[in-house]
Amino acid sequence: MENNNIDVRDANFSTIPGMNEYVAVAGKPVYGLRDCLNRHKKERLSELARTLNIPKHYSMKKPELVDVLTEVLADASRLSSILTAIDEAEFLLFEAAAENDITFTVSEHKPFHVLHLFGIATAFLNNGVITVIVPDEMKAVWAQLHATGFAGEKLRGEMIRKYAAAAVNLYGVISFDALISLIKRLEDVTFDTETVESALLTHMERYLIWDYSYVVNTVFGQDAESLEQLLELATDAPRYVPEKETFLEYISPIYYEDTPQNNAMAAQLGEVVGDENLAGILTGDLRTLFAAGISDDGCYSMLRESGLTGTSKEMTELMMNMRLGTRLWETRGFTYGGAPKKSELGRNEKCPCGSGLKHKKCCAGR
Repeated sequence: MENNNIDVRDANFSTIPGMNEYVAVAGKPVYGLRDCLNRHKKERLSELARTLNIPKHYSMKKPELVDVLTEVLADASRLSSILTAIDEAEFLLFEAAAENDITFTVSEHKPFHVLHLFGIATAFLNNGVITVIVPDEMKAVWAQLHATGFAGEKLRGEMIRKYAAAAVNLYGVISFDALISLIKRLEDVTFDTETVESALLTHMERYLIWDYSYVVNTVFGQDAESLEQLLELATDAPRYVPEKETFLEYISPIYYEDTPQNNAMAAQLGEVVGDENLAGILTGDLRTLFAAGISDDGCYSMLRESGLTGTSKEMTELMMNMRLGTRLWETRGFTYGGAPKKSELGRNEKCPCGSGLKHKKCCAGR
């Protein structure tokens, strides 16, 4: 069985044509903001007004909704807040559509739905082809915003947040300073602490911030005691840092490495649940529980909550083998028994994480 790390949208790929048809406006593209809005039904305009927090939208007739929405959307601060909130893929599509229309078949997977939902781009469906356009008025507002350096700031923030999400899934917790060093090593760019803090506080769906100094996995919730125990265990330990491509795989909370142990577990779960995608998700969930040091009882509890009943000798052995090969938070991403012993590592020796720096200048103390 292949490693089954999936994106939610990829898992729903069979529904893409239906989703695209539902979102897009039927007909050929128009390019004025007012013309685009007029192509929507009143219900869709009311939904957009509610999304944009326009007061008393429920009592407005369609012409009034069009007037209000035209004014609200053609505002630089409004566009800035929307573009700050959307993810990188949608932002890049908006940026490209502001230059030239984006066209693709109705069955293709393109990240335009949120842009359409917020009204800053409109998707048209004509003869099986989707065309995403940015209305002329929005292009003018975007030109003003772009001149301020917004695009660079947005993408820098996305980079920081991606590395933070991957780091907390691989290590459980990482300090702002260590995150800065990690990004410098893998991207050869550096940020100051203020930039990192600002970016991290913008979107916090995939991690938590603790003491304005650490990025933390969401499994800790309000459990400060467990977090402090993890920080104490990992003090002075070297940090496992894979190549950039592998490291960024950990952005997905259900990612698991393509190892014989992990794939054997996924194959077994696939036979039990009869669903390869679900088996991949459960395997990823187990990886997170093992990494966090959750007991076998806790892991079995998760599987039972997912609909699996009973245990077997084979499952127990698979769990033991997978646990032994899992990268642990308490050893900063090394597997059980795979981390260099602290007593064997001099502070003036090269750090085993591969940075090329002395240990005291790298992972020690971070």
